Amino acid sequence: MVLVVQKYGGSSVQDADRIKRVAERIVRTHKEGNDVVVVVSAMGDTTDELLDLAEQVCDDPFGHVPPPPRRRGKRGEPRGRG
Repeated sequence: MVLVVQKYGGSSVQDADRIKRVAERIVRTHKEGNDVVVVVSAMGDTTDELLDLAEQVCDDPFGHVPPPPRRRGKRGEPRGRG
């Protein structure tokens, strides 16, 4: 068994269709018998948008793990969805 690390960011996760393709690639790598570690990164203020897309792609995108906190603006005001 091989440990495969896959990193995605930018255009590879820019919309729901591309996120689904990334997910299919991850599943395929795992089904080939590999252990898989996935790192997803985003630049700037796109994190909230990616979290929204994840919720569109999957009913429970975070499984048993609590979702990451949303970014906050000045003085703790919520930014984005909050």
